[in-house]
Amino acid sequence: MSSTIFNRILLVSTPGAAASSLTKILNLPNQPTIVTNGEGSYFATSAFVKALNSRLIKIPVSQWTEVEQEAIQATYQTDFDALEAWSLLARARRKTLFATVHPFWLENPAFVSRRGPNGSVTRNDPDMDMDLWRSFHVNLPLDYYNRPNNNNNNNNNTPVSPLSFSPHNATVFADEYLRTWRTVFVIRHPVQTFPRFFRALRALNKRHAFGTEDVLQHLLLAYMNMYRVRMLYEQSLLAHPADGHTPPIILDASDIVFHTEIVVVKLCHELGLDGNAINYEWAFRLRENEMREAAPRNTQPVSLQALLASLAGGWTTEFGADVAALLKRFILDSVGDFQYLWDRRLK
Repeated sequence: MSSTIFNRILLVSTPGAAASSLTKILNLPNQPTIVTNGEGSYFATSAFVKALNSRLIKIPVSQWTEVEQEAIQATYQTDFDALEAWSLLARARRKTLFATVHPFWLENPAFVSRRGPNGSVTRNDPDMDMDLWRSFHVNLPLDYYNRPNNNNNNNNNTPVSPLSFSPHNATVFADEYLRTWRTVFVIRHPVQTFPRFFRALRALNKRHAFGTEDVLQHLLLAYMNMYRVRMLYEQSLLAHPADGHTPPIILDASDIVFHTEIVVVKLCHELGLDGNAINYEWAFRLRENEMREAAPRNTQPVSLQALLASLAGGWTTEFGADVAALLKRFILDSVGDFQYLWDRRLK
């Protein structure tokens, strides 16, 4: 384990799962113990944005040139360096860094091209290109390396153990780095988030012109699943409480909105935040919007089929028949992982 465990919180959220709403309800600018950036607490966007702005989003990772691979790895490294700088700033001020990410911003591109039908993949995949996988790893300072039999002291002459990557670690970061964060996951039923994600992709495409409808559908296949969130959650569970780690927290977006007084207050207690700073006015506004949308909370398989049938026509009109069929397929593929996470939520 690293000799340096920073006091920092990582909020992991799928697009459309209300992470930005949660940060507004928590009222981060008025949390006395929190440090974050001026971009809504979002970090680690560089690699995804660079891929969108180049040809890389349109072709398999295995066809990227060595120069292109190095360029993407460099963006991950830049994002890491920025997080380290903010972490050190927070530490110097005796405060806690709060950072928000989407799972695929941290994901190793070598995994993206090796997804199964529900988004699942591990390094045990016999077709995984291990050299390609290693090429995207972020370089970590020695503080993150294990120093066996030396109580993790800072003597630079002490041999270090290699960094570890557990089989389900699909990120560019070693296990030792991920364990230095207190992780909070925000989830929302895929019947709500997946259509929103595709709308967001279309809006991005208008600005960045990164591809045709076929490219957008490829992005759906690569990124639209709940499995990656489950992978990160299970990765977070690997940190042992005896080592001073605390377990990850899962929040459901509907609970954040409809049970703010219970769930968000509990979250503040868990994270050492000021519950008196909670912005209830923002929560009530979101609650009214949710009630107008009549959004489903936890939808069981039987009612889910009926719900999808009722939504199919609108999706076909808005997105076309092919995308509507993909949405239905991905939602059905993801509901099991969503249910697994939902059952473990803070309530």
